[in-house]
Amino acid sequence: MFKLNGKEYKDIELTFNAVCKLEKRGFDISKLADGSNSLSFIRAIISLALNDNEELAGIEIEEHLKNGGTVEEIGQIVTKAVQDSGFFQALAKTQN
Repeated sequence: MFKLNGKEYKDIELTFNAVCKLEKRGFDISKLADGSNSLSFIRAIISLALNDNEELAGIEIEEHLKNGGTVEEIGQIVTKAVQDSGFFQALAKTQN
């Protein structure tokens, strides 16, 4: 579980299908580390926990910041999703 804007959400699962869904939206996962489209990408990943509703994700992120939350907290949510992703763990093993 993670907290955003005072609300608890189920952890984000970055599965192969979720990554494909993000790529269909125009996000190149290989550019994750270089920060390309970082705000849009963060919103897209957060939206996975909000029934793929990017508009709602943007509202929740903005309200979180207005209420004293930080960008770093949101970044930690995304980082945890990537680190906990079985898909990314398997991908990393194949590149070693």
